[in-house]
Parts: sequence; C-alpha cells; structure tokens
Amino acid sequence: MPEILIEHCTLRVVRRHGWSWGLPPERLLENALRLLPDRLAAKLEGMFPDGSERIYETPLRIHLKFTQTGFDEAAPSVSCKPFASDAALSAFESQLEQALSEALAVPSKPATPSVPPASRRQSFLETMARRPLPAVSPDSFLQHFLYSLLETNELESFFARFSLEELEVWHEAIYGRSQQPARLVETTPPEIASELEASLSSREPNLSFDCAQRLRLRLILNTKITNKFHRPLSDPTIWLALDRCVPLEARASSAADALTLPHDKTEKTIRVPGSRPDPSALIRAIATEAAREIPIASSNRSTEWTTHVDSVLPFLLLHPLRRIGYFSALGAVLETAHLTDRAPLFAAALAYKVLMPPERGWRRSPSARHSAGIFAGAPSAVSDDSLHEFSRLISMHTGPLDRWLADAVSSGRNKADPVLLCRAESENLSGFLLIDPHGCFPFALVADAAEAASLLKTIGPSLVLVSAAASGPRVLRHLNEASLAFITEVPPVQGENWRAIARGASRLGWTNHPEPTSEFLARAARTLELSSSESSGFWAQLGPARPAVPRAQLPALERSVTLAAGVALGLVAWQLWSERGRTAPHLALERLGDLDATVHFSAETIRVGLPRGRRHSELQQAGYLAPVSDAPWLEGRRVEFGLG
Repeated sequence: MPEILIEHCTLRVVRRHGWSWGLPPERLLENALRLLPDRLAAKLEGMFPDGSERIYETPLRIHLKFTQTGFDEAAPSVSCKPFASDAALSAFESQLEQALSEALAVPSKPATPSVPPASRRQSFLETMARRPLPAVSPDSFLQHFLYSLLETNELESFFARFSLEELEVWHEAIYGRSQQPARLVETTPPEIASELEASLSSREPNLSFDCAQRLRLRLILNTKITNKFHRPLSDPTIWLALDRCVPLEARASSAADALTLPHDKTEKTIRVPGSRPDPSALIRAIATEAAREIPIASSNRSTEWTTHVDSVLPFLLLHPLRRIGYFSALGAVLETAHLTDRAPLFAAALAYKVLMPPERGWRRSPSARHSAGIFAGAPSAVSDDSLHEFSRLISMHTGPLDRWLADAVSSGRNKADPVLLCRAESENLSGFLLIDPHGCFPFALVADAAEAASLLKTIGPSLVLVSAAASGPRVLRHLNEASLAFITEVPPVQGENWRAIARGASRLGWTNHPEPTSEFLARAARTLELSSSESSGFWAQLGPARPAVPRAQLPALERSVTLAAGVALGLVAWQLWSERGRTAPHLALERLGDLDATVHFSAETIRVGLPRGRRHSELQQAGYLAPVSDAPWLEGRRVEFGLG
C-alpha cells in the first residue's frame, strides 16, 4: 500500500439556489466531511500502482458537482435513509476518480459499464398507508372499524395483542347492548346457526380456553357473522348463539355438544354466563358520570361564526392522521370507552402538542388555549379540569391506538434499516422511545427496557442503534437476550462480550454482532450520532416542552398524543422536504408553527383559510390541504382548506 501525505487540505462547499427549506450550512459541511475522507483515501491508494514517488508542489483542485438528491443518495449519513444507494455511490466514486485523475495527471482506469440509476424511492406516505381509507361513520365508529379490519384480514391479528382488560372493555361495549327484553329474542335463525357451526368447526375444538381466548373468539365470530348477515354488532340473536357455543365460562360438555345449536328452542332470557367480575361496567359508569359533571363548550351549529388562530398546525395534522386510518381507530376506542362525547378533549390534547409551549411547563398563553379550543370545534378554550379528568378516564383505553401507530410506521419502513432506541424523560413520562431514523418517526414510547426489547423483537429490525443515554447495562443485556443485534457508543462496563467497530484508528462503537468488521455495521455506526441528535431534538420539542396535560397523574393520554403528533408531523416534514435533506417531525414545528389562519364555522363545514405564500403552495401540492371529514370530534363536519 503506497504512503500518501497531504500537507494541507481545504474543503469548500457551494450550494446553489439558496438555503431555504434545506439543510443548514454547518450540517451540509459536516455531512460532506463524513463522506469524502474515506472515499478519497480509497481512490488515492489505487492511483499509483507502480510504487513510484511523486511530489506535487502546486495546489491541486478537485471539483465535484452533484444535485442535492444525488449527494443524499450517495452519503449514508446524509440521506433520509441511513444506507447509501449502490447506484448513487458508484456514480459518486466514478466522478471522484475522474476528477483525481485529471488533477494528478494519472491515467484513469478503463470505464466500467454504468449501473442504471436506482428507481425513485416510493413515497413513504404511499408505503405507510396500506390500509383502505373508507369514510368514518359517526353512527357506529366501532362497527365501521371492525368491518374494515375484517375486509383487510387484520381482525384476528388486531385482537391477538389485546390484554385481558382491553378485551373485557371491547366485549362489554358490544355485548352489553345485546341484553334486550326477552320478547326480542325468540329463536336463532338457521342460517346464523349454520354459519356459526361452520366457523367453529374450522377451528380446533378447545373448551379449556382461558377467559382472554374466549373473549377474543367471541368478538371475532360476532364481527364476521354480523358483517355477513348485515346485522348490528349488538344483535341479541347472534350473542345468544355465542353464549351457547362459546360461553364465557368453561363447561364440561363435549365439543360435539358445544357445536350443536338448538334452532327450534325459544330463549326466555339472555343469560350472562361466567362469574368473573367485569370492570368495564364500572368504567362506563365513571365515564358517564364524568360526562355529566364536566361540560364542554360547544358551538351552536345553527349559527355561523369566524375567528382567527395564530397557528394552523393542529389542522395540518388531520390529513396525515386520516391517511393512516387513525381516526377510524380513535372513534372505535372512544366508543368502547363510552367517551365519544369527550372526543373534543382528545383533540385539544393533540393540539397542545404542536402549539406554543406553556410557560413554566403549565401556564398556557391565551393564543394557544384559543387555538386548541377551535381545533376541538369549540368557540372557547377547553378547561384544564376537564382535560385532567379525561386523561384519567381514557388511561386504560389507549393501547390499541398506540399499537395502530406502531403498525403504521412499521408497515412503511424498510425492513433492512435499523431502529433507534433512546431515552425519553419528562415530568409526565419516563421510559424509552423507539424511532425509525429514516425520517425520525416514533414507533412507540415504552416504560422499561424489557418492554422495549419485546416490542423490538416483534418489529424485527436488522439492527438496533442505542443512544448513549439509553445504553445502560440492563438495556443492552435485554437486547442481547432477545437475540437483537445492536450498536452503542458506550463500551462494556461489566465484562460483556461486546466487540469494537473500528475503521483504521477510529472506533465507531461497540456491538454484539458476530461480524463487527462488516461494512454494514460501519455504515450504521456512522449514523448513530446524527440519529441520536435528531431524536433528542424531537423528544425535547414534543415531550418536556409541550405537555398535553400538565401534571397529569396517569401518562397514557400524554404518551398517545405524543406519538400521534410525532407521526403526523413526521409525515408532513417527509412529504414536503425529504428531497432536500434529512427530515424530522420537529422540523415541521419550526417551519409551520407560526402559520396563522382564519377559521369559519358553519352547520356543515369548517373552512380554514391560510395566507397566500410559499408554505400554502407547498402544502397544497403535497395534498395536505385536501378536505377532511373523518375527525370524530367534529360531528361529521367537513374541514376545507383555502386562502384566507
């Protein structure tokens, strides 16, 4: 290997067409420094194969010209995805080799056939939004939601991750309505009995199901049969048949007896089998009582009125959340919790996540309170007491919402990319944050390292990047025991068998991967510092700085709206600026947070008027000003965007 000495080197980066909406100058220079040295050294090594000594006394200048997209694709630390495109990297190296050959007056190697450029990345929005987007019916959010899951073959996987408490709540929300007077229930129709027998016969008979398995099976069968026969979910004849075939309490009868439905018998009452107390009834009673005691200001739909908001950003969350089916899931969750009429409180909590931070962590400005109230559909601000009470009532119901967001982010990511694990600490929350570095999208916010390792095992990333703040011995041990390969900047402190990732004299990190010298790990390790910095910025802006419900006793609502706002802002930033550099959710906060609007309410519509300008045109071109009519708290009113 020849020895090459460069006594002085100056790097100058010139960016054309200005810096608006692009990377800051210092960030672009930093990324260029990450990319060039290794590639420059590799090319110089092969330029003097004869071992002859050469001295260049005059300054040598090398000019490289790239589009922003081409440079992002070639530099793994720069691009929106953490690994370089082979075609883009080959084009970069070819241009570098040609420039060096001309500057050093050394013949270049014969040109190799060029690799066709890689196809343009599919829009992350298109990849993420794989579920169909039917309109949400305010009459029965739950029925609409379950039927849409059935159509996409996701019903069983959706209920598979429910806890026993969640199953009890969802089961009671439907089964409780079926307990009608006996005169409404006479016989089980033969076609329903036959369909139920066929559905059960396709499964392995097992009368020793535990309570959770029985509840899950009853919910799945009820959804399938009511959908097939066009009946409501609470149809008492179907639940009567389910009580006979899949009772809540295990029986000693044989499987053949269980599958035999007496079509000709008349039931005088609908029995609720099982002796296990159902806590969901108490939850419903508490929610109903709270709804009576804490009024929410609402607008009179028969009158029209207009107001002004200092930030339109809450309304810009509507389209991305609707795009991933979030409103359908939210409506179903609120209905099962008997909190549908409290939906404006959820909207206010979500709005506070993207409005101006409160002073001292709790004192909100009149402007922020007004904007949150308008987003919730109310002419006046939502009271803090009602938000605190709502955060208590919704606390045990947010699990399905959080998993829905995690599935949406997981479905849109490249499975070969790593996932970042970092700490998340604030007054209301404490735990670990899982981030997709490819756009800084949050997966989940979990309480402890064991839960984080379990969720990562489900996601199945190729690699886990662990930030320095999250790299405790217990965390790394949980990841290692779950057979998850990881990279951390922190060396082993308790004799662990982590291996160093080194490139020359530089140490890039530590790993439990069996091949620490692989180029794959080196590229991933180079992204760890930048990804950790972006995730820290995201959490600082949407975590401690912007509490949805300051000093709330239960963290579930805070966690849920943080994830929802993070995913929605991430989609906005990605769609608008991913072609110009790396994006992160808090980038949308910085660039769109002060965009004001005029809001006009009428009986059927809410018209949001934005000022004319570059931001309006970019949002319109990206599709974020399309009408939205699915928000559960707006009572079916259609949100329309225009110029104001």
